[in-house]
Amino acid sequence: MSAMFPISADKVVGSLLGAAVGDALAFPFQGLSPVFTGALGREAVQAFHAHRSGRYPAGRTTAFTQLLLAAAEALADTSGEAPGETVGRFLFPPARDRLLVEPPAGLLAALDAWSRGGSCAPRAEAEPPIHLLPLALCGSPHEEALYRDLAAAARCTGQDAPEVLAAAAVFLAAVRHCLNAGEIVLGAILDTARDGARKFSETVAAGVDAIPDALFRAERDGACPLGNRAPAMRPVFAGLMSFVKSPYDCGRALLIALKSGGGCAAGFVCGALAGAFGGEAAIPAGLAQAVCDGAAARRCAWALAGRAECGAEREANGHSRA
Repeated sequence: MSAMFPISADKVVGSLLGAAVGDALAFPFQGLSPVFTGALGREAVQAFHAHRSGRYPAGRTTAFTQLLLAAAEALADTSGEAPGETVGRFLFPPARDRLLVEPPAGLLAALDAWSRGGSCAPRAEAEPPIHLLPLALCGSPHEEALYRDLAAAARCTGQDAPEVLAAAAVFLAAVRHCLNAGEIVLGAILDTARDGARKFSETVAAGVDAIPDALFRAERDGACPLGNRAPAMRPVFAGLMSFVKSPYDCGRALLIALKSGGGCAAGFVCGALAGAFGGEAAIPAGLAQAVCDGAAARRCAWALAGRAECGAEREANGHSRA
């Protein structure tokens, strides 16, 4: 991934919409018994369901998508500020004031600390910063820039411990692969994901290497090859494994993600990968129209696509002058 590649606006839209759809589908089932989620049928992904608490309507997304949209708004700003600083500056007010669903524990406190002092310590048991998906969609010209920006942006929320960053790198690397892939070959996408993980953690990279065996060994969907070593990484691995089990049928892949027990994060990861690979048409049309944040996701996606085109043009001009 050494040079800028053209990023289809349709795939950017598909990835953000897919993430929102997967998040909203999984939300009503978040935290339920694996026995229950393992018994879900196709009807679970044919339409959204209202949250069992009665507090949220069908199609409501969680803090994962709300933070995703805030990060996308920040990164669509072409002011030239470093992405990590941009995300932190834009992320705190929406996270504090606009989140409709409670965010993961400690996230708001970490953002508050960053906003006051410019830094915060890594949060214990932090979830991977999957909301930084837009970093993979902006067309950074160099691989190292993507992972540098990931580490800087994750620092704002205390999600920058090595294994946490490695799990996010697995996700972003797989998204980048899907954006440019004409077909999904298991070895190729996992090689890319493993290379991303190695930027931060050999343990997580070894987990990626174990995915093929886990896929063939476990008839029950979503088994995590990391075992008990890194529980926070399981949702990312469950989402990735769900996608590679059914890359050409987004509905089936999302059902596998729901059945995996990986919750909203697994649905978010799986949907983002499906949309990055197949574009908006890959996302079931009824769900894409009904998800609560669909219009905002489309607006952000078109803005990100415009930034990617500007970046590609600048990179090409730089090469031609050289």
